Amino acid sequence: MKVLAFDTALGGCSVAVVDTDTGQATSDVQPMARGQSEELVPMIQKVVERSGFSFSDLDLVATTVGPGAFTGLRIGLSSARSFGLALDLPVDGILTTEAIATHFFDMHKNQNNELLVVIETKREDFYAQVFSSDNKAVDEAAAMPLALLVEDYQGRALNVCGDGLLRLQHDLGSNWPEKWTAFPGFDLVDPELMAVLAVQRRKAGNTRPADPVYLRGADVSVSTKPVRTIAER
Repeated sequence: MKVLAFDTALGGCSVAVVDTDTGQATSDVQPMARGQSEELVPMIQKVVERSGFSFSDLDLVATTVGPGAFTGLRIGLSSARSFGLALDLPVDGILTTEAIATHFFDMHKNQNNELLVVIETKREDFYAQVFSSDNKAVDEAAAMPLALLVEDYQGRALNVCGDGLLRLQHDLGSNWPEKWTAFPGFDLVDPELMAVLAVQRRKAGNTRPADPVYLRGADVSVSTKPVRTIAER
């Protein structure tokens, strides 16, 4: 299958076109704190052009569905649905934590410990999920305060990665659990591996719809300003 895969849920844009039958892959990964809404579609167009395929050759669109940045998820999901609708293609969702775990185990094939993926929320908590050494989800992804995360996992031998790792290390400092091993460098999704994962899930009949996984409510506060009313005549 020829797959267009992309992620904007983390701190960048990651795009790939992969022919999973031949292994041919073309990708571009650009870190960026903001601007994904302007950069994503031009990046997709360039990657498709470089791949030697056309949009009409594609069989599947895959995008991350969360957890991750609220605005980034909206950009990625709306773009994926637009391409799916315009090209009459199925659109599959991949959990961001699952995509990062797949990247980790592709790079570290001989690791026997479980993996804790931590994703930045830009708040006091973290998005977290644990995977077994054979890359199977052990629990559901959840938004967890630091104290609860440590309480639940400090006694387990875990490898830890994700774009929340740096803040987690900073927040814990000298209290970093002895059984945890930090693996930096997994701040962005590998879109080529994400494309392969999407096809594997589809062949196994285990697809996920492209619906957002937010894990936490929107940060909305009620205004304290007095309400102005217009007097009736």
